[in-house]
Amino acid sequence: MIRSRIARIAAVVAFAFVFMGIGYGIALAASQPHMVNARNYLYDALHELNMAPANKGGYRQQAINSINSAITSVTNGINYYNNNPQ
Repeated sequence: MIRSRIARIAAVVAFAFVFMGIGYGIALAASQPHMVNARNYLYDALHELNMAPANKGGYRQQAINSINSAITSVTNGINYYNNNPQ
């Protein structure tokens, strides 16, 4: 009985910590909506490029590489802000 009660309490505490973390992440993302939107648009563009045929003389692949680099840069900017809020 005590073991199951402790397990339930531990589960409730873990559940609370998970949702506090999710809420914190959402709050940080909401504080920089333009960066998050830009990253989402980049993901959309990457999806479209991946759906296109590869017969573009290598330019499609160059664009994919550039977008992957841009996604990394935007994500780094978001993470920098999250760790160094103004």
